[in-house]
Amino acid sequence: MRHIHWLLPFAPNQDVSQVHLASARLRAGLFKQLPNYNVTFGYDVNNCDILIVGKIGVNVVDLTELWTSIIKRHKNVIFDFTDDHINNVTPLTKFYRSVIKKDSKIVVSSQKMKENLQGYDNVQVIEDPYELDIQTVRKPNNRFLWYGHPTNLKYLYKLIQELQPRNPITLEVMTSQNAIPLINDALKKININLNINLDIHPWSIHEMYITHASAVLIPGDVNDIRKSGVSSNRLLTAFAMGCAVCATPYDSYKEFSDYFCDMDKVNDFVNDYEPYLEKTREAQKLITKYSEEEMLMKWIELL
Repeated sequence: MRHIHWLLPFAPNQDVSQVHLASARLRAGLFKQLPNYNVTFGYDVNNCDILIVGKIGVNVVDLTELWTSIIKRHKNVIFDFTDDHINNVTPLTKFYRSVIKKDSKIVVSSQKMKENLQGYDNVQVIEDPYELDIQTVRKPNNRFLWYGHPTNLKYLYKLIQELQPRNPITLEVMTSQNAIPLINDALKKININLNINLDIHPWSIHEMYITHASAVLIPGDVNDIRKSGVSSNRLLTAFAMGCAVCATPYDSYKEFSDYFCDMDKVNDFVNDYEPYLEKTREAQKLITKYSEEEMLMKWIELL
C-alpha cells in the first residue's frame, strides 16, 4: 500500500478535518476518505511514496529548516499552494522560492492562482470543496453572518462602519478563538450603527451548522495582492448553508456572479435580501461539482 504524507504544521494525532486552518481542513482533510492508500499527516515524516506539502503558516516559520530537509530527500513531491508566497514577499517567501522549482508539481485552489504562477510548468487547479451538506434555503430573519480567518478582519471592520440598516439586524461573527479579544478591542474604536447587534463567538463546523443566519457577508478587496487567487470556498459554503450572499467579486467567484449581490450594494442587500434567497436555491444546483467527493476524485487522478 502506497504511503502518502501531508506535511502540515500539526501534530500527527490532530484530526486534520477539524483544524481551524481551512486550507488544511478542506484539502488534506479529504484524504481521510482515501481508500487503498496509507495516509498520514503532520509536521514530520521519515520517508513516504508521495509527499504533499501543505500550508505551513506564517506563525510557524521555524519549521522551514525541517521541511526543507524533508522535501530534499523525497523524489515524488507535490506542493499544495493556496497562498502566493512566491510573488508576494512574506516571511515564507525564501522557503518557497528555495524548494519550488520551475518543473515542480504544484496544485492550486483557483484558476487565478495558476495564472499568478505562470512561470512554472506543472501547475494544476483543484478547487476547494464546499464544507457543509447542502441545506434548505432559509427564510429571511435579519440575521447576518460573517466568518473567516483573522487575516480578513480588516474587511469586517470596514464593512461594519459602512452598514446602515433601516431596521435592527444581528451580525454574527465567527473566527478563531484567539482573534476574539482583538475584535472586541477594535470595535471599541469604530462607529457602529445603533441598529446593528453583534454576536461574536469562535468558529467551528458545529456552529456553522446551528447558526440561524439567513444571509452571509463576504467583504474583501480584489486589489489586495495578498488575496489574489483566493479560492471560492467561502462563497460555495454560504450557498450550501442555504443563505443569501453579498460578496466582493473575487475572480474565483465570477462563475456564480448571477447568484450573489456585489459588496458595493451591501446596504441595499441588508435592507432587502429576500430575492437573493431564491438565487441561492439556483446556485445550490450548480455547486455540486465542488463537493468533497468530486474534489477527492481530482486528487486521485493527480496521484
